[in-house]
Amino acid sequence: MKTKAKRNPAPVRSSRSSPAGWIALLAALGIGAYWNSFGVPFVFDDLLTIKNNPGVRFGDFLAPQFGATRPVLYLTFTLNYLAHGMEVWGYHLVNLLLHLLTGVVLFFIAQNLIGRVFTDESKIGLYSFLGAAFFVLHPLQTESVTYISSRSETLSTLFFLAGVLMFLKRRVDGIGFLWSLVLLVPFGLGMLSKETVISLPAVLLILDYVFLSAGDFRQVLRRWPFYSTFIVVGLIASYYVLGSVLVNSIGAGVQNNLSPHDYFLTQLRVITTYIRLILFPVGLNLDHDFRPSSSFLEPSVILSFLFLASLLSLVWYLRKKEPVFAVSVFWFFVTLAPTSSVIPIHDTIAEHRLYLALAGIALSFPFLAGRAIQSLKRYVSFELVPVCAAVLTVLFVATIMRNQVWATEISLWTDVVSKSTAKARAYNNLAIAHSNRGEYERAVAVLNDGLAHVQDKVDRRAFIEAQGNMYMLLGRWQEAVDAFVKTTEVDDKKSAAFAYNNLGVTYLRMLQDLESRRAGIGEVEFRSRREKALAEAEKALSKSMELDPSFFWPYDSYISVVFEQGKADEFCDRMKTVIREHPDARASYGLGKMAMLKGDFSEAADRLKQATALNGSEKVAFLHLGYSLSQLQRLDEAAESYVQALRLDPQYIDAHHK
Repeated sequence: MKTKAKRNPAPVRSSRSSPAGWIALLAALGIGAYWNSFGVPFVFDDLLTIKNNPGVRFGDFLAPQFGATRPVLYLTFTLNYLAHGMEVWGYHLVNLLLHLLTGVVLFFIAQNLIGRVFTDESKIGLYSFLGAAFFVLHPLQTESVTYISSRSETLSTLFFLAGVLMFLKRRVDGIGFLWSLVLLVPFGLGMLSKETVISLPAVLLILDYVFLSAGDFRQVLRRWPFYSTFIVVGLIASYYVLGSVLVNSIGAGVQNNLSPHDYFLTQLRVITTYIRLILFPVGLNLDHDFRPSSSFLEPSVILSFLFLASLLSLVWYLRKKEPVFAVSVFWFFVTLAPTSSVIPIHDTIAEHRLYLALAGIALSFPFLAGRAIQSLKRYVSFELVPVCAAVLTVLFVATIMRNQVWATEISLWTDVVSKSTAKARAYNNLAIAHSNRGEYERAVAVLNDGLAHVQDKVDRRAFIEAQGNMYMLLGRWQEAVDAFVKTTEVDDKKSAAFAYNNLGVTYLRMLQDLESRRAGIGEVEFRSRREKALAEAEKALSKSMELDPSFFWPYDSYISVVFEQGKADEFCDRMKTVIREHPDARASYGLGKMAMLKGDFSEAADRLKQATALNGSEKVAFLHLGYSLSQLQRLDEAAESYVQALRLDPQYIDAHHK
C-alpha cells in the first residue's frame, strides 16, 4: 500500500463528513477504558508532588513562579487541591480529560497529514480515528493517565500537539517569523509543564521536510526566519534543561551513576524495549529493573544498535513513498531523545516517557495494519476495519486490566516486586504500603523477602532499618533494638547518626510502654527498668549528636530524656551560657522546650519565638510554639504557628491535630 506524498500539497481544511461522530466514539472508548481508574490512590511521586507539597496545598502556584520547575503543571495540581482536597477522583478526572483532549488534537493532526496522501474523505476520517484510538487505548498510557503525578506527560503533550496542529494548519507562505512567535505560546506552556517539549521544533522540521517541502530541503531553508526563533529559544532552554532540570527531574529513587557513554549504550537497549512494549504490551511495570550496559561489544547492545539503525535506514528510504510512517518513526526517536540519549537521569527506563513518542507512532497504526493485511492476503483474507477493531479491543481490555493493578498500593507494588525481584525500591514501597494499613507483620515479611533477593549493602541496611521501625510499631522492643544496632555499623557518619537516633527513640517508646504498664509492675522493678531505658536513650542520642551535630531530631529527643532524668536545670544553665556568647537557635529551642515541659508556657513561647526567628526550618519548633501559645490563650498566634509547621510538612499529623 503506497501512500506517496503530493508535492507541496495543501492542507485539508474541511471534510464532507463531520469528525464529530469519530470524536464522540473516541471519547466513549477512552472513558470506558479508564472508568476503573478514578479510585486509584496517591502513590509513589504523588506524595512529593501533591500530598507533601506545601506550594500546592497553600496555593503558592496560583501566583507566577519565575524560575520554578514546571509551574503550569503545579498550577493544575493546586487548582485540583482547591476543588477536591485530597479526594483522588478529581485528579483522575482532570488526567482523563487531558488524555482525551490530547487524543482529539491527535485526531485532527492525523486528519491533516492523511489528507495529504489520500483524497477519500471517509478513509481520511477512518484512518485518523484509528490512529487516535490506538493512542488513547494503548495500555502503556496508563502510567501517564492513571498515575496522577505523570500529568506532566499528558499536559505537556497536549501543548506539544497543539503546536504541531497550529503549524500544519498554517498556509505554507504564512510560516515565518511572526508565526514562530505565535507558536512560542504552546511551546512555552509545554516547557513549563515538562521540559521534554524542547523536541517540538525538531518535529516541526521533520513535518516540514517530509510533507510541506516534499523532501526538498531547499524549501525548508526558505523558512529560516521561522526556525531561527526556535534555534535561539531552544539553545537557551537546552542550557537550562540539560544543566539542571532534566538531571533532577521528578522521580523518586537514587541516581543511576551512569556515565553518558554507559547511559547511551543502555538506552539503545531501552529504546528497543520500548518498541517491543508498543507492539506487545506485556510485562508492563511501574519500576523496571533494567541492567545497565558498559560495553558496545555486549551482544544485546550490538543487536539493539543494528535493529535501530536498520529501522532508521528503512524509514529514510521510505520517506517519500510512506511519508506518514516516516514521520511516525522520526517523531518517536526525536521525542525520546531528551530522556533516551546521553544525558543520565534518575531511572534508565520509564513507561510514561513513551506518552509523547506514542503519539507519533499512533499515526502509522492503520497504515501498518493495512500493510500486514496486504502481506497476508495470499494466505488469508482480512479487512482493515475488523482487524483494527480486534487490536483496539485487546488494547481496551488490557488498559482496564492494567488500571486494576493500579487499584491499590498493595496490588501495584506487589506487581512490581513480582517483575523486579532484585530492585530494592519495590520491596520498600510494598512494605510502606502494608505499614500504612497497619499490617506490620506483612511489612516485615516483605522486607525479609527483600533481604533474600537484594545484595547491595546499602539497600540491605535500609531493609533492616525499616524492619526496626516495624518491630517498634509492633511493640517488639528487643527486636527493634537489635535491628537498629545492626544499622549503626556503617562508616558514613550521617547514616550512623540516623541509626543511633532510631535506637534512642526506640528506648523512649519502650519507656512509654513501660509507663502504660506501671500498675502491673512492681515499683522497684519499674524504677530500675525506667532508669535503664533512660540511660540507654541518653547514650544513643548523645552518640547521634556527636556524629552529626546538625541533626535536629536526636537533640529534640535528648531534651525529653534530660527532663525525665531530672537534669533540666543543669541543661538550661548550659544553654543560657551558649546564648550569652551569641544568639543560637538550638539553645533557644532547648530552653523553650524545657520550659514547656515544666509548664512555664510564657517562657516557652518567648524562647521558641527566638528559635524560629533564628531558624525557621524545624517543624517541631513551630508545633511546640503553637502549643505554648494555645496554653496562653493566644489562639490566633497558635494557629499561625501550626500553619507554619504544616508549610514545612503538609502531612505533619501532630500539627493537623493541634
